[in-house]
Amino acid sequence: MLGTPGSNPLELFWDIVDELDQALDNCIAVAEKVFKKKEFTVLVDTPEEELLGVLEEAEKDYEDVKKLGVEERKEIWNAASCNDRRDEKRADVLD
Repeated sequence: MLGTPGSNPLELFWDIVDELDQALDNCIAVAEKVFKKKEFTVLVDTPEEELLGVLEEAEKDYEDVKKLGVEERKEIWNAASCNDRRDEKRADVLD
């Protein structure tokens, strides 16, 4: 960290970005586990309220879901819908 030989502000920035990315990956893994159990699929046009409702309902059964904050749940919706858009583009290119 600060004061460590060889560390510069850019490296410290990327360390923080990596930590945040790992935290988001953990949140997404929790959500994916719930979606798989509930047989819920997130598409580009899936309303945010519907996804948040599934996560809220899952709080009863999954301790990990209780730990997700509102912002983390919104980021899960954003990441899931972006993945669906990417998959649609990939399918268009392959057709």
